[in-house]
Amino acid sequence: MSVVPIIPHSPDLYVCDRAYGDLILFDDCTSAIGQLSNGQDNVNYYLNRPELEYHLPFSTTTGTCTITVEHAGPDLSAPQFIKLVPVDIKGMAEFVKRRCATYGIGGFTTDGFDSLVDYLENSGDRDLMYRPDQSHNMWFVTVSITGHSETNLKPGDTDPVVANALRGYAQEFLETHSDDIKLKEHFSETLERLLIRSWQMKRRGSLNWWSPQGASDEMTYTCDADLGSPALVDCAQIQWQGLGPPSDTITIVPGVTKFISQNTCNLAISAAVALTLTWSQIQTAFSTLMNTCVKNPIHSPQGGTAYFAPHPAFSGCGTKVRKDLTGLNALPPHANLTIFASNASSELNCEWQAARQGRSASSCK
Repeated sequence: MSVVPIIPHSPDLYVCDRAYGDLILFDDCTSAIGQLSNGQDNVNYYLNRPELEYHLPFSTTTGTCTITVEHAGPDLSAPQFIKLVPVDIKGMAEFVKRRCATYGIGGFTTDGFDSLVDYLENSGDRDLMYRPDQSHNMWFVTVSITGHSETNLKPGDTDPVVANALRGYAQEFLETHSDDIKLKEHFSETLERLLIRSWQMKRRGSLNWWSPQGASDEMTYTCDADLGSPALVDCAQIQWQGLGPPSDTITIVPGVTKFISQNTCNLAISAAVALTLTWSQIQTAFSTLMNTCVKNPIHSPQGGTAYFAPHPAFSGCGTKVRKDLTGLNALPPHANLTIFASNASSELNCEWQAARQGRSASSCK
């Protein structure tokens, strides 16, 4: 008896990627799917209760193919059970088999993602990631096909496509409610958090989209209108042509700032202690900072600062610190990057002008 695949419909999604497995045999997945239940009635699948017949997560393996069914969503909102129809799980696995395992690779699909979208649109002044509403269903299910022995991959929590999907819905909702100042502020913050978190996440990683962010020992990205409005095209020129070869290094010493400029966009590299950085590190941090502040979909282009320390080295920069905006930890502690425009009113701009004119920057302090 053939299994009818269940195709995910928006907002549910699917992913096929070699990160979830390679050289998976199609016939092995067919056999693994055959081990799943054909039950057609709703069943309560209890979370983290392996002693019960129906529980999540669970998996089955045949040869090169492992099928895993898992719950996903913020820990604080976890219900006791999730209602599922067993044969629907089988249909979801069949879909991933046909869409992904046909090509020998793994992947996953979701069911119930609409609960997160509904919560996102009705969250008011609650915070999607930090203060989930326990009375609201924020959980969904993933069915994965992998070629790995580990079964606790949790793609619904750790795959960046989930954070990106939520970010897309936050963006749409923000655009349709642009006249509501309170909602606009709330969703702007949620959107920025999801944006940064999606850059941090990686497939088969351990970082999830809903956990708290912004520890003081992580890298922070801040946007500041006082640093002017550099043009994205000019910053892109620095990104692709103004930096050195990735493996080459540059030494930065305290009190001496390295400036790289392209028309309206200026990059300052500084450090509170003597450091040797690779251009690859600088490229990663610069790209993240540029996408956060200059290319931000919420506000007009702004300058900003990236630092891995409680405060940036320049006292005049980063006054609007957003510690929840943590990005890739590309730079070591005490290193700082700042993007600013030529018309920025800051101590940093004074130092830049002094460097261009070959004079001391001591008068800028």
